[in-house]
Amino acid sequence: MSFLIRFPVLEELVGPDFKGFIHFDYFSANYSFAWNYDIKAQYYWAHLIRDMRFLLKHPDKKTKAWAEQLLDCSKKRFSAWHRRDEMTEAGFHRSILTHRDRFLEIVRKPPDSTEAGYLAARFAVILFQAEDSNEIESYDLSQDYFRFLFEAGVEPTNNHSEQQIRHCVIGRRPFYWKYGASQAQRKWPALSRVDVDRHRHL
Repeated sequence: MSFLIRFPVLEELVGPDFKGFIHFDYFSANYSFAWNYDIKAQYYWAHLIRDMRFLLKHPDKKTKAWAEQLLDCSKKRFSAWHRRDEMTEAGFHRSILTHRDRFLEIVRKPPDSTEAGYLAARFAVILFQAEDSNEIESYDLSQDYFRFLFEAGVEPTNNHSEQQIRHCVIGRRPFYWKYGASQAQRKWPALSRVDVDRHRHL
């Protein structure tokens, strides 16, 4: 579904006054809708892990090593999350903060490859200025991947089937490998949040 079609559909189905959480694919229309209507998004970890696993086949050794670190951090974090009922509330909170912060420490220091940069951009802290304000504000994009750690009833992915493939490789090549970085960026603006929402970034 194209951006021009998907955005109006979301407006009609969800509405501008929705105050809950929505699980999203990481597509430009979804991101733009969540941003414009202040929606609390939870982007699918199954899809993110698929992208990280494909980077294990990247020709650049540093990118491969970086992806391995991210996957290892993700595995440990999900292990802790699945054992949350066995921990005290304070112990679980300390554990997930440690795992989250370690992941962010790694993902925000990507190697010098285009594909790693695209993935790291999903976790950047961006600056923006609201239309009705003169103040410069910041937004941590990583919130939209880690809400499930802190909000009751929010899952890291959209359904049970996707949870089953969280650590598996889906049988298709990532679009930025198939088409090349520049062509993929034109076809799928969600690859770069800066390009998707250039008018909102400083």
